[in-house]
Amino acid sequence: MNHRLMPSQAEYFLSCSCRQRYGPLISTFETAFGTKVAGRPGRKQPVDESYMDLMDCIEFTRRMDDGINPREWGEADLIIVGPSRAGKTPLSFYLGLRGFKVANYPIVIGEDPPPELFEWPEKVIALTIQPERLSFIRQQRMRQFGR
Repeated sequence: MNHRLMPSQAEYFLSCSCRQRYGPLISTFETAFGTKVAGRPGRKQPVDESYMDLMDCIEFTRRMDDGINPREWGEADLIIVGPSRAGKTPLSFYLGLRGFKVANYPIVIGEDPPPELFEWPEKVIALTIQPERLSFIRQQRMRQFGR
């Protein structure tokens, strides 16, 4: 991902080759999107109530990752459960970025789930995965740690 770091006047004073490096790319974007670079820093995203609501969803999802804070799960829109490495966290954050408050909990053999999980059965979504695929993902993960 590329973005404009500074206006062309600053590029000139800093004697950097940013214009040569990014100029063609920016021109391609300008043509593709039918717009011109303003040449000044600024925010595109307004910081309004809907933006703050979205940030609340993202922060809630971060705080509820991997079974943490089950006492707050009542505030969740969804509670995703499934085995470790089934994709609960990426899915949770994907949904959090789209305005859902999401908690997730790893199902672990021999460990009783917290009682809070049973308080909101209408919010619980279970992820499944083929055992062979799960085994492959876990083996790859262990290789990353040199095991």
